Amino acid sequence: MKIQFGNEALDCGAIAFDKDGTLVDSHVLWWSLYDARAPYIRERYGERVLQAWAEMNGVDPESRTLDPSGALALSSLAEETAILAVLIYLETRQGWSICMAEAGELIQHADAGIPIEACTVPTPGAIDLIHAIKARGLPIVIVTSDQRDRTLRMLQHLQLDDAVDCVICPEDVEHGKPAPDMVHKVSSLLGVHPSKIVVVGDSRVDIEMAAAAGSPSILVGKFAEKDPEIVRLATACLETLREIVFL
Repeated sequence: MKIQFGNEALDCGAIAFDKDGTLVDSHVLWWSLYDARAPYIRERYGERVLQAWAEMNGVDPESRTLDPSGALALSSLAEETAILAVLIYLETRQGWSICMAEAGELIQHADAGIPIEACTVPTPGAIDLIHAIKARGLPIVIVTSDQRDRTLRMLQHLQLDDAVDCVICPEDVEHGKPAPDMVHKVSSLLGVHPSKIVVVGDSRVDIEMAAAAGSPSILVGKFAEKDPEIVRLATACLETLREIVFL
């Protein structure tokens, strides 16, 4: 099957979608995470730790701006836990295993209070595109740095869980994005060569992952605002998912 965008077309045996920023509005999710975790961090460890945590994650709570290439946006749950654990250690000087345990428990408790509907806003054209792909029998995979439980709940909320063939998360591979491991995992599971797996994403790590795996890639979003190097590396650049059609 071929997918078309503008005057270009790609042979496609499967499509691997990034989740945050590609299928769902990433800023809604990121601010939901920050707003849920910040009060617990302040209450348990004080304002100094909270400020350091926000800075390390690329968050400016006063201006409500967030670095899309920062840690909160791109790190895995294990990396998020380690960042907070470092700050807990510096503040308390407890043993590392204790700091990691406290960080993990705090994040888990805070995140559990986030209503999934509050942080799951689909991007323009996402739901219609997934249904169109499914109707054509093309395998659909989610490749995300987010944790599996939240990813599955978000897909269920969007009523896309039955349309997706599999979900690949950091715990499924040795190395997360931008390493090619997730694409290689998709290739192994589906029996599709990486050169026929089209990666669709909104960030540098998505496009670098595709390039490392030898897969074509589609960069989605306001690419004029993105790193020119990544724009050049992508096979195609689109403003929205609505520009993807099938031949």
